[in-house]
This record gives sequence, C-alpha cells and structure tokens, in this order.
Amino acid sequence: MSAAIFLFFMTVNHSMNTKKARIQALLKEMLVALNEMNLSDQKVVNIDSPHLQNLKTIYIQAKTELQVDQQAKFKNNVSEPYKGIKLIVSQYNKLVKKKPYSYVAKLMGHKAID
Repeated sequence: MSAAIFLFFMTVNHSMNTKKARIQALLKEMLVALNEMNLSDQKVVNIDSPHLQNLKTIYIQAKTELQVDQQAKFKNNVSEPYKGIKLIVSQYNKLVKKKPYSYVAKLMGHKAID
C-alpha cells in the first residue's frame, strides 16, 4: 500500500514539474520572439515571479504596437505560446487545488500560479 502511495506522489509531482517546465519554455519562446520583433524589452522571467501576472499586459501592449508585416510572425511566435501558457497554467492550478492532488502539491511545495 505504501508503495502505491509513494508512486502516486512521485507521478503527481513529476506531472506538476513537467507543467512548470513547459510554461517556462513557452514563456521564454514568447519573450524571445517579442524581443526579436522589437515589441518588448522584457527579459525572460521565472514562472514563480510576479512578472507572470504582467504577461497579459506585455502581450496586449505588443499587440497594439504590432505592424502589418509582423502579424503572421506574431501569431505563430507569440500568440500560440501565449495561449499555451494560459492553458497549462489553468490545468496546473486546477491540479493544485483538486484533492487528492492538493495534498501532494502541499507536501512537495507546489503553489498555484497567478
């Protein structure tokens, strides 16, 4: 019985860490694309920092500064990663709040991402 519980804990922890890593990769991809398009001077931030809350502001500001010839590149390199980030953050936060996963999250130090 304890082996099954341990396996559950390790699986849930791995899933949460994988989601965090994917969010970080998409965030980096998005911000690098913004910098290449000269739409933002933001540096890549850590997902645990409060700067993730400002991601929507950065996205909207970049979209307003967008030139006509940059629309296709913006859609592929910025909008798609942004949508992916929002989806994964939503999935992660649901997982952190849902029992019995919330017990694992609390014991392993995972917190909801704002």
